[in-house]
Amino acid sequence: MSRARIQFSMSDRKNAVLLVVNDGYSYRHVSNLLGISEVMVRRWTGCYRIHGTSGLSYKSARHCSISYKCTVVEDILNNHLSLHQASFKYLLSPSSIRNWLKSYEKFGKESFSKKRIRGMKKSKSCCPEPLPERSYQGLLKENLRLRAENDYLKKLAALIRQEEKKRTGKSR
Repeated sequence: MSRARIQFSMSDRKNAVLLVVNDGYSYRHVSNLLGISEVMVRRWTGCYRIHGTSGLSYKSARHCSISYKCTVVEDILNNHLSLHQASFKYLLSPSSIRNWLKSYEKFGKESFSKKRIRGMKKSKSCCPEPLPERSYQGLLKENLRLRAENDYLKKLAALIRQEEKKRTGKSR
């Protein structure tokens, strides 16, 4: 069961923020008073404190340019901003910024330039290149060595348990 998304007018947002900023009410009190999520009251108040009344309207993340997305993500990474700080600064939702960060960390700047349709598999250019043959052979050798080491350690642990059983059996 999903809840219907409620749109709040600019005057509703401003009234909520002014109750917190001017009248000193808590976020929780204002949210209960007006029937608004406490998270939304916090978000509006944070944006209002930085940008004033213009901070009460969010930008649509869908219409942001590639360079703008890169600027936001690089600012977050370089200046160690939290999602909420970046949200207040750039007037974007934290969830949009989080998605941009994940995409950027996974695919770099190219992730913003390629339009991907939901559910569509990523092109092979995103996948790592296959290992060269000699590297593959080296990994096979290392795998065999690690398996032998693991078998050795298991056998050693079994022998130690067997010795302890013999000792405890004789001492009784």
